[in-house]
Amino acid sequence: MKENISDWIIERNHQYIILNKPAGIPTQSDKTNDADLLTAMQAYAKSDLKLINRLDRPVSGCVILAKSKNATTHLSNSDKIVKTYLAIVEPTLPKESDTLVAYLTKGKTNKAYLSEVEKEGYRKAEMSYKLLHTFDKYQLVEIELHSGRFHQIRVMLAHLGCPVKGDVKYGARRANKDRSIGLHAWKIALDHPVHGKMEHYTSPLPNNDTIWTLAADILK
Repeated sequence: MKENISDWIIERNHQYIILNKPAGIPTQSDKTNDADLLTAMQAYAKSDLKLINRLDRPVSGCVILAKSKNATTHLSNSDKIVKTYLAIVEPTLPKESDTLVAYLTKGKTNKAYLSEVEKEGYRKAEMSYKLLHTFDKYQLVEIELHSGRFHQIRVMLAHLGCPVKGDVKYGARRANKDRSIGLHAWKIALDHPVHGKMEHYTSPLPNNDTIWTLAADILK
């Protein structure tokens, strides 16, 4: 892995490491056998680390790695972590803000499928979104997850008719040149395993797309 791993680190303490994962790198080892984030960080930190959250390969942003058994147990409790994403989507969202509830399942082709009604084999998924800005051809959306299902944000936005930029798997018009998609795990808030106070971390936006550059200026 040629990247400077230290540049990914947002926070490092005795309990956990927060990283800004670049798009295109697997969070953990997969069937491609490409260099992955977890293996690289364990070699860098010279210690065993446990993934608390995972991001799809084409997604960038905040990843949490626990350094101790206590931290792993504590942070694995989902109600102790608040995850906020930014998405660049194809227009136009039906409402400026909304809370979405649906039922999702993972298919055999590594793709999620959505049902608007509860059915066997599907799990409830919930998230809220808020429109932040409208560009000429895209919209910038803030998303807060209330559950963590496979490809949840991607399939739920696509169901609205607003697929994530570059996400051809879920209906985007064209792929991004670097195979990334316009989805970024922007902020993480977590209940610290030792002192119990909420800690907040923000992951810098990618610089691989003009829309992200414009978004960074808007969010200042």
